[in-house]
Amino acid sequence: MSFSRGLGSLLVPESPRWLALRGRKQEAIASLQSLQSLDPQAAATQVDEMIVMSGGSPEGITYPASFYLTYQLILIFQKRHHL
Repeated sequence: MSFSRGLGSLLVPESPRWLALRGRKQEAIASLQSLQSLDPQAAATQVDEMIVMSGGSPEGITYPASFYLTYQLILIFQKRHHL
């Protein structure tokens, strides 16, 4: 049982989300491409979305989720009121 589990862990690629949230964005893109047969731009877009939805930023700066949500609400308010 443990042998098959160990062998399986070597054959299964790392999670793109796990890689992205640890600052390994290029590896996350490559992993996502191999798992879903995406072109590089589509994979990069999905990885950026994963990072943002987890409270980070695509540039590699992490923020608490509450800060990010507050920032998004400010942007929505500004757009609606043409500020």
